[in-house]
Amino acid sequence: MINRTTITIHTRERTVVRPLSDASLVQCRECQSEVVAVTAECAAQMLQVSSLAIRELINGGLLHATPIRFGACLICGQSLLNFSAHENERGLSENS
Repeated sequence: MINRTTITIHTRERTVVRPLSDASLVQCRECQSEVVAVTAECAAQMLQVSSLAIRELINGGLLHATPIRFGACLICGQSLLNFSAHENERGLSENS
């Protein structure tokens, strides 16, 4: 006779939604539409990467940036979503 063990795991997830204080509406040249954009610092926090990584993603064309003043720029929210979704899909396929 074979002994079987059943393990049940219960998990909970909490999503906190709050307004972005650093968000602005801008015209993204890449998307050719008006989008919500955030500062590079806010984008770095969202993606949990460094400011240097954000700059590299912009230079690589993976994130869209709209220059504002003094060398600063706003990051297109749509490109952030697209990049994040692509990274999630890539992570799932690598784990399979």
